[in-house]
Amino acid sequence: MSGLPNCPECGSDLTYTDGTVMICPMCGHEWTEAEQAAALEAQIVRDANGSELSDGDNVSVIRDIKLKGANKLKQGTRGANI
Repeated sequence: MSGLPNCPECGSDLTYTDGTVMICPMCGHEWTEAEQAAALEAQIVRDANGSELSDGDNVSVIRDIKLKGANKLKQGTRGANI
């Protein structure tokens, strides 16, 4: 309808703008386009070389990763179709 993004907090599509701020009338959340762009960038997962990873990629662990308990992923472990 309005071309504005849904609210990142509650997902409502009833957002509106007030100057440079976008507002959700359902939950009262306010955000700017810069905050939304930063949040979207934070969701992007990258590998050690900076390449973007997506569903179905294969990866190799480049250093040991300690997990809860006594488990540990050792360097060189391959993960398929993450």
